[in-house]
Amino acid sequence: MIDPTRPPSFEVKGNKTASSQGYSPWRLSSTLLSTGREHATINGKLIRRGESVNGATLINIYPLYVTLKKNNKLFNVYMFKKTRVRKFLR
Repeated sequence: MIDPTRPPSFEVKGNKTASSQGYSPWRLSSTLLSTGREHATINGKLIRRGESVNGATLINIYPLYVTLKKNNKLFNVYMFKKTRVRKFLR
């Protein structure tokens, strides 16, 4: 059973253990992508590409997730938990 109070999950490229644990020290609450402006709100702090939060540098900003780099590892932090969509037939 999945704990609904757990922070949003994240993926670690090349490290399945951390991804499967589902714990992230970062929480993404919003992104802003417009001409000349790219910001993300992580852990309540508004940051731009190249700035750091909790020891990780913001590498890329996408509409629903960001990529952070810490200790030469990349982390995708999602705004929402990934869910499977199932088609129900009647």
